[in-house]
Amino acid sequence: MNNLFEQARELAKALLDTKEGKKYEEAKYIFEGDDDSIAMLQEYAKRTQDFQMRMQKGESGEEFENARQELNNLVSQMKENNIITDLFKAEGEFNQMVASVMDIFNATLMGESDQAGGCCGSGGCGGCSGCH
Repeated sequence: MNNLFEQARELAKALLDTKEGKKYEEAKYIFEGDDDSIAMLQEYAKRTQDFQMRMQKGESGEEFENARQELNNLVSQMKENNIITDLFKAEGEFNQMVASVMDIFNATLMGESDQAGGCCGSGGCGGCSGCH
């Protein structure tokens, strides 16, 4: 059983050692060194949570619309922040690659080990008819 866990760790290390994994790790490192980007993302999380609570309460009116506009303005600022956009892009590409690996893993568990899994090369099998 210990060998199984060690193989899982080795797979995780191999995932991080891919082009996508390295790009994500680099983007994360740069992000973690930029206090302004961290603060912006934290502010976004706070305002998003506040806005969602307002929506759940059924709020409307000027204060609600002001909160919506502030959130939209913050999203626009985040889109202009190269550190944040690079992080999100790298994270998305890495997650797509991990999802492709999971598709292969799941196909194998379902007895479809003869299928290549992830064969379409499109970064995930959601639109690929070859594996399903």
